[in-house]
Amino acid sequence: MGIRTGLFGFYAAKYSYADGTASYSGGGMFLDAVSFQDDIQKSDANLTVGTDGMSPDALKFLLGVPVIEKTVGGESVSLLAWGGELRAPDIGFGLIEVLESDGHEVKYNPKIYVKTNFSPTGKTINTEGESKEFQPESLSGAAVPSDERVVVDGEPYSPIWVEPEEYFSTLSEADAFIRDYLNIAEG
Repeated sequence: MGIRTGLFGFYAAKYSYADGTASYSGGGMFLDAVSFQDDIQKSDANLTVGTDGMSPDALKFLLGVPVIEKTVGGESVSLLAWGGELRAPDIGFGLIEVLESDGHEVKYNPKIYVKTNFSPTGKTINTEGESKEFQPESLSGAAVPSDERVVVDGEPYSPIWVEPEEYFSTLSEADAFIRDYLNIAEG
């Protein structure tokens, strides 16, 4: 297996379920994860993802933050409208764990949480002062089983996350695996 030495990406695509099949659409890699933690329970998982910052596009896609138009200083301005009830969509979320063995062989493990709903966490903002301090933004989420049922040992089963049985030797192979699973075009 190896020691986890890093992670790569934050892939997301909108989750939908119809006629017994889960599918994904409209996805991309919206930001870079700089830290990740999951707390796996029997029927769900709590996730915390530290990021290198969230763009307005990421906030709209991942959290369902609506955009409103207002006139400010005589100009029409698009504003992200926080508060009220955010309508965060269910998404498939993926990232790549980077693992290194004792022999320094690097492997890549793509991990996909099949149905996730994220919410914003608090933010700390400090003045720069005498030195700069990196303060990553984070998202918290709940990963739940897919609505799609598969059969394992003759019994119906709904996974919370999936990962390949064998790790990949290159980052590009792991990237292609996640993009194919979540139906994300090359970017």
